[in-house]
Amino acid sequence: TGEEDDQWLHNGLSDLGKEVVKEMNRLGIMIDVSHPSKKAIKDMFELSKAPLIASHSSARALCNHSRNLDDEQLEWIKESNGVVQTVAFSSYVNTKKHNAYDAAVKKIYGEVGEKMGFKVLSWDE
Repeated sequence: TGEEDDQWLHNGLSDLGKEVVKEMNRLGIMIDVSHPSKKAIKDMFELSKAPLIASHSSARALCNHSRNLDDEQLEWIKESNGVVQTVAFSSYVNTKKHNAYDAAVKKIYGEVGEKMGFKVLSWDE
């Protein structure tokens, strides 16, 4: 989505992305807005002739996660007769609790791994 690292690749949909929306409409393919930036999602609503879906998002009012939809985005979905399928993925529902759990698990993995002669690597490693 670009939010976490402030990396906005195309300030919305790229030219290719705009072509893809038109082609997906032509072919009757559902367009899922669960991953793009807010600006790209807005572009999709402006271009699409069919309702859009969010197959695995939640509401920002519940948890401020970059994949969750804010009230304005939820209104776009409603106005276009789209669908939001919410998920109970822990980091989308309660980021604070998810991060605390994740930190505790990593600590245990590190301690157990060290005792067994293993090093738990980070995603970057």
